[in-house]
Amino acid sequence: MTNTVRSVLIVGGGGAGPEQGVFLKRAGIASTVFEAYPRSRGVGGGLGLGPNGVRVLDALGVADEVRAHAGTILSYRFRNDRGSVLAAFDLEAERRFGQPMLGLSRAAVADNWTTCPSASVTRAK
Repeated sequence: MTNTVRSVLIVGGGGAGPEQGVFLKRAGIASTVFEAYPRSRGVGGGLGLGPNGVRVLDALGVADEVRAHAGTILSYRFRNDRGSVLAAFDLEAERRFGQPMLGLSRAAVADNWTTCPSASVTRAK
């Protein structure tokens, strides 16, 4: 007997849930992403998205939209409590990996997925 997956329920609309939904849709499998929290505008911290993550978003066709709400991280500076630099390095991510390192708020990521026509995200009321 062969089982055919017709629909998938994804719990968690954070960093990976909506992306999984879009990839499943491309494979011909319907999915719904359930997120426990209502819109997160202004809630949560920052998010660093590495070159591989940007590459995934590019494959999904949403990287340009995310880039519009992000800043490019060019370098890291680690400082002590007095502000003195302990370590510093330049990333050169785009040159080295073909995609930049991006920094954006978690709310911006969540908002992008709720407006993406390829992702079906159901949020708690």
